[in-house]
Amino acid sequence: MTSTNRLKTYTALAAAPCAALGGIAAETHAAPGQVPATAQLNNSTFVSVDAFTAADLQFQAFAFYSSASSGSGGLQIYSPDRGKAGDMKFWGVETGSQTISFNATGFDKSNNGFGGWKNAGTQRTSMVGTGPSGSGYLGFAVQNTNTGTYVAGWVNFTYDRSLGNGANGNFFTINSWLFNTGDVTTSITMPGTAASGAVPGVGGLAGLAMGAAGLRRKRQRVA
Repeated sequence: MTSTNRLKTYTALAAAPCAALGGIAAETHAAPGQVPATAQLNNSTFVSVDAFTAADLQFQAFAFYSSASSGSGGLQIYSPDRGKAGDMKFWGVETGSQTISFNATGFDKSNNGFGGWKNAGTQRTSMVGTGPSGSGYLGFAVQNTNTGTYVAGWVNFTYDRSLGNGANGNFFTINSWLFNTGDVTTSITMPGTAASGAVPGVGGLAGLAMGAAGLRRKRQRVA
């Protein structure tokens, strides 16, 4: 998608705080972004790009590749923020929608802040799809242990891990994102990933933002 086709406006759905949840001020608004966050290798072995912040934690797209048997990519928490983040839980792509919450069952992985795909010797794992390239949704939940705020959200992504680490190499792109913040019960519904890789347009994402349960912060970034 060219920059001329990307959404250039910011629409505040609710600018003022609506209520307080567990001592945490809550507000509802959508924030369409102008460009996606793409981490792409270009004659390098590692790259990370800031995508968004939630609960004072910086989330990034990242890609790593040193050989066919050593590489990874996906969503991560900025390294200096991992000390204040508890274990991060991830939900991989599914054809059906999923409820994302820190206290929900069914998560696919829990670690100190990074999820996507990983090749390490003969061990290969992926929550973003089994093909060399694709797109879909990746869910996440984490707590800022300094403030007690929980985050439940998802990112819509596109990736290609077949390009190596030369010029225009492997990449992971965060196309859009949506999250809620609040207490441990905070949740959000992550859309299913269609077999074709189709994703909802801007109007559909805005509808999801308005329909998500509410006295919690909602933010959305759409390419």
